[in-house]
Amino acid sequence: MYVSIIIMNKTIKQQVIALSTSLVILGSVPLSVSAEEINNSQTDQLNIAQGEHGSSGLNYSNFKLEVPNHVQINEAEVSENEKMLLEEYKHKHDETEELNKMQDAKKGQVAEKEAISNIEKAFESVDGRNDGSDRQMKPVAKPRGIQYSAQSMKKYGTLAGVPFVEWIVPAGNPDIRPANPMKARYITIHETANTAAGANAENHAKYLYKQATEGTFRTASWHFTVDDKQIYQHLPTNENGWHAGDGDGSGNRESIGIEIAVNQDGDYNKALENAKRLAGYLMNKEGIGADHIYKHQQWSGKKCPDILISRGNWAGFVQGIQWYANINAQIDTPLQDKNDSFNPNENNPAEPSMELVVNGSGINVRSDAGIEHRVVRKASNGDRYKVLAVKNGWYKVGNGEWIFYDPSWIKINYNVPKEEVQKPKDDITGGWFEGHIRKLNSLGIMQGEGNGVFAPYRNVTRAEFAKLISNALKLPEGNKSFVDINEAHPSLHDGIKRCASAGIINGRGEGIFDPNSPITREEVSIMIDKALRYKGITGELVALPFTDKHLITYKESVQRLYSLKVVNGIGNNEFDPRGTATRGQAAAFIVKMLDSMQK
Repeated sequence: MYVSIIIMNKTIKQQVIALSTSLVILGSVPLSVSAEEINNSQTDQLNIAQGEHGSSGLNYSNFKLEVPNHVQINEAEVSENEKMLLEEYKHKHDETEELNKMQDAKKGQVAEKEAISNIEKAFESVDGRNDGSDRQMKPVAKPRGIQYSAQSMKKYGTLAGVPFVEWIVPAGNPDIRPANPMKARYITIHETANTAAGANAENHAKYLYKQATEGTFRTASWHFTVDDKQIYQHLPTNENGWHAGDGDGSGNRESIGIEIAVNQDGDYNKALENAKRLAGYLMNKEGIGADHIYKHQQWSGKKCPDILISRGNWAGFVQGIQWYANINAQIDTPLQDKNDSFNPNENNPAEPSMELVVNGSGINVRSDAGIEHRVVRKASNGDRYKVLAVKNGWYKVGNGEWIFYDPSWIKINYNVPKEEVQKPKDDITGGWFEGHIRKLNSLGIMQGEGNGVFAPYRNVTRAEFAKLISNALKLPEGNKSFVDINEAHPSLHDGIKRCASAGIINGRGEGIFDPNSPITREEVSIMIDKALRYKGITGELVALPFTDKHLITYKESVQRLYSLKVVNGIGNNEFDPRGTATRGQAAAFIVKMLDSMQK
């Protein structure tokens, strides 16, 4: 089934962010920057100037509606790791909804006042403290200390590449800013659970400021709100907020609260990525370990963050935070009089070294980050890739090759030791086979051909593959031979004899091995199946999904290896038993064989 998708192009006039010269740690030392002051003589309402500078507000009159571009997505082609994206994509790019939303935005129908009102309604029944008291929640009058407090300023900069606004609410209302000293030991992740248009980070900041200065019906506050465009800070990180719902427990008194916006006119996946950046920065700043990153649910039992929990993607989210912590995310050096605008679609370079490991069969490799892009090939179980860049949950594993991260199907290894620079440059760097060949080379199983040449696309002969099997299994010496063994290079004789003596190869009959013929994928399967059974590992005789399985002569060997996830198809649901195997493919087969021996 094909889904017709319409992608709307929007042109938004860039807004200028004025920055000055010093921007330091969040909520601790004051920032000396251009600041918008709130007139404290007018405390009966939130006073935000029209045309407020910053990277947050969208001027709806600057939207340009253009002719939509049609994209078709073949649902049957979506692989398991991408299924969570399909419904989101269809919803996000639905023709009628998208057109109406943009037309409404152009008319200015999502007004700031309405957006803040929607946020107020969403918090009507929220008690972030939840201390078990039976006190009646009622309006709190504006404390005199707030009315005459020092001016509160907005300070603009960037944090780990994300536009950042520090807007600390004034002290004086203990239901919003209790001002209790805190040494943070945890980071608590929330979602706003408010999908209304305009319920973004900026308007949550305005809501919280209004609650602090005008009085409140409720006890609820947190340290940061993150959306797809920017980060707002509301409380110092050395003071507690009321967000975890565990009274005076560690959730409220020892954790930094981060709210992720889920507004329908934002991009949730980009907001997640920005939240990872922020949490990674806070891990370093506060000395908090990944095991102390908590869901709100872990403190109070409330299903929050709802979408993250429903996706089953929490472990992957925490892994992403750890990655940003590893690259020492920090408050960036302030820019001076520049019109540069952060583009959250830009690729994040993958440093330190990351490795993506495929834990499922038939995983799509697409030409760019997004399910609307074409499938260039299928990744196989056990494939390993060096990660070149990260973009909204997609990992770049080659030139024009991207894989979407889902922890059920994909594993990310961090801080993978970097390989020493090969001199001269080899012919495998950046290829899908690089990880497999480098691993076998480091183990002494596969050698190059000199001058950095591994010839990954050259066909492997039957004699060469026997040598690889012998090296991988460290087979004992053997004397069994073939009448045509001298046709093979002398360096391959020992491997042939060892495999023959172990019963892994039998030849073609009448003492003939045919050592110099290219090995086929079926012959590879037969040899690996015998090698594993030699080691006492026997797979199950499972059904094969391949459309060309009738071409497989020794089907049982392929069935057993398929059950062990050692072999897969080549795409289009075919196995291609008579196709030849290259050195790159042979390396992948051997690595998967070794992996199956370790399970």
